[in-house]
Amino acid sequence: MIFTKNETKICVPIAAHTFEEIKKEVNLANKYNADLIEWRFDYYTENKFSPENILKEIKSITDKSLIFTCRMYSEGGFIEIPDDIRKENIIKAIDSKLVEIIDVEMESKFAREIIEYAKKNNVLVIVSNHDFEKTPDKEDIVSRIHKMSDMKADIAKIAFMPKFSDDVLRLLLALSEGNKKFDIPIAAISMGKLGAVSRIAANVFGSCITFGSLNYSSAPGQLDADKLREIMNILT
Repeated sequence: MIFTKNETKICVPIAAHTFEEIKKEVNLANKYNADLIEWRFDYYTENKFSPENILKEIKSITDKSLIFTCRMYSEGGFIEIPDDIRKENIIKAIDSKLVEIIDVEMESKFAREIIEYAKKNNVLVIVSNHDFEKTPDKEDIVSRIHKMSDMKADIAKIAFMPKFSDDVLRLLLALSEGNKKFDIPIAAISMGKLGAVSRIAANVFGSCITFGSLNYSSAPGQLDADKLREIMNILT
């Protein structure tokens, strides 16, 4: 899958807790005009099957490109998973040859190692950074995007919580500046109800990915996937 600054792809997160729920969510995702599915492994609390087995099942019922994410707790993970276990599961996902993209946090201790390993295996890498409490200064956001670019990410993802409308504007200004300064495609999200405009107008502002939820939301402010494409089409 090719990501550019001129096209926004819609991703549906699968944030279900059991194997049966995951299958139901993937089947539901197939009904919507989404481009990607993100499986949030950190939400899978049943611990009944290995990630490889679940990935095989997911790929058997969908032809959509798949992102594998095992999110660190401090950046929005559902449960706290030790770093070595997170790293192990991301490597298993890469080795499975069933995922097109993996997500790793910029602040992960093993980020650079995972990026190198993924690239050797022809898997794209989203390097991400989240703050569920606040939105940094514009210069700080741009600096983080720069760091992700230097880390050889294929996509830079930034997601911050706004307290005021100015926070949303600051994120969008940083996205605009980042798109001008760096070659890397950027996914920029302002979370919560206040930041919803960044999701529905992602294609207007130059964000390469936006996220729409099904029965389970993986972040505050996600809109229903069935409405997201319709709204985005109206705006463009």
